[in-house]
Amino acid sequence: MRKLLLLPLLPFLLTGCLLVEERHLEEGPPPLTTNGVISMSAAGHSESFMVGAIYRRGMDHPISATELIELKEAGVSDRVMREMVDAPIRRSAPVVEKRRTYYRYDPVMDDAILFGAGAVAGYLYKKHFR
Repeated sequence: MRKLLLLPLLPFLLTGCLLVEERHLEEGPPPLTTNGVISMSAAGHSESFMVGAIYRRGMDHPISATELIELKEAGVSDRVMREMVDAPIRRSAPVVEKRRTYYRYDPVMDDAILFGAGAVAGYLYKKHFR
């Protein structure tokens, strides 16, 4: 039974030694302002694009009645205004975790790791399969 489990795991052991994952926190886009939404509407962005931006970024402050009147006069749709009222209030940009996975290439270390893994694989093969 041990022999059957060892063989399929060997490629994962060999490739796992060379795989590197980096994680870091990054500041996301800043929250939207009322003027930013008016500018997007004037530039001709679609309603769904603006709703997505509001959902992802949030608003920098609660929307007042005066601002709703300004938005209506600027031609912003009712759906976008409803999303602005319901959007979360964010004082600063949200923090987003970014991940990057890549294969590290270090000729000296990689050769040593592969040599060691090959030696272990040879030993296990010799011990369990002969």
